[in-house]
Amino acid sequence: MSEVPDWIRQRNAANERAAAEANERSQQAIEASMLVAKQGPEVWQRFIKALAINAKALAELKGENLFGSTTPIGTPGAETSCQVNVDWRNTSESGPELRVLVFHYDRGTTGIRVTLQSWKETDMPFRIQHDSQVGIEYDGHVFTPEKAAERIIHDMAKSAKKRAA
Repeated sequence: MSEVPDWIRQRNAANERAAAEANERSQQAIEASMLVAKQGPEVWQRFIKALAINAKALAELKGENLFGSTTPIGTPGAETSCQVNVDWRNTSESGPELRVLVFHYDRGTTGIRVTLQSWKETDMPFRIQHDSQVGIEYDGHVFTPEKAAERIIHDMAKSAKKRAA
């Protein structure tokens, strides 16, 4: 018969399980960080390309007077920032409504920093999706870069029209 009380053995077993779980979480965090570092530049390029496609397509909405543009900032192919403009050119007294977002990508971070109307900043972190691909968190959900860009342009257009109404 062991002289170590059961509660000590149970506590030791619980501590060992907790240490193993902490080690597993740490390993997963390292693997996720490596995946983000590897896929981050491609995700960023896909994101700014999709922003441009969606912003330009706003002019195709019949009867809505919406226009969008993007201005990548930095060396072509390695842009570190992108300004997005969405303009609702209404004819009422309030005049046009312009929405401006500036997206910044820093290879040393784990996501994209967004500057709203040149005053408020927020983050859109990179997240690992179920398929082990890096996605972008936006509005509480993780999207592909293309879907995140689509949602952002849609929300900017909706915001420009709502504010002016």
